Amino acid sequence: VYLGFQLYRVQICQHQELQEKARKKYTYKKKISGKRGEIFDVNGNLLVGNMPCQDVTVTPCNIKPEDDARISRLIADFLKIDYKTVYEKVSNKTRQVKNKEGKLVDRPRQYAMIARNIPLEEARALRNLLQKNGLARNVHFYNGFIRYYPKGRLLANVLGFTTMQDDEFKALAGVEKYFDKELRSSTATNIYMRSRDGHQLGTEPIKSEEIKDGKNVYLTIVEPIQSIL
Repeated sequence: VYLGFQLYRVQICQHQELQEKARKKYTYKKKISGKRGEIFDVNGNLLVGNMPCQDVTVTPCNIKPEDDARISRLIADFLKIDYKTVYEKVSNKTRQVKNKEGKLVDRPRQYAMIARNIPLEEARALRNLLQKNGLARNVHFYNGFIRYYPKGRLLANVLGFTTMQDDEFKALAGVEKYFDKELRSSTATNIYMRSRDGHQLGTEPIKSEEIKDGKNVYLTIVEPIQSIL
């Protein structure tokens, strides 16, 4: 009777709770976003576009302490960024979160942003350098886009600009801000399998969501006339 009761409690009453705990052990979520809409003049000449780039992140909890300095030095020297800042992010292996009782407990730190908007060729060269030194396993490269302006400062006060705030894309002025709802792409969350030590298994997600690019905006501006003005 006791065994039957325990089986019922675990398999029926606690099924959902235990299933969620198990899923967190062997899967992880990755947020992705589409391409932001572009801005054109009345004749279809590009005024604001998207340039492919990559963001560089690390999984600090999976990096061996003896490799912290080597990885930090390679990344900092190659990208010409501050070594101390990179090292602090790489060597910080835990983070504090509140448990159900409201107490602060340590959890493995699985994500740290190192650098954003790295040109594709530069990102590929950094990946090859890390692989050559056997340090690429816990350094990740995520595809993204950075805004670029093929006409330079032309119509800059009208077109406006965007920036990154708290890991989110923000439109701060001009057409970028006014039509942000139309230009903004959708975001989605893909779920991937991972091994016990946190590494992604395979390249295809086990569950993915549909993602949509932002809409393009065509202005009444005529680029040649604007250039003369």
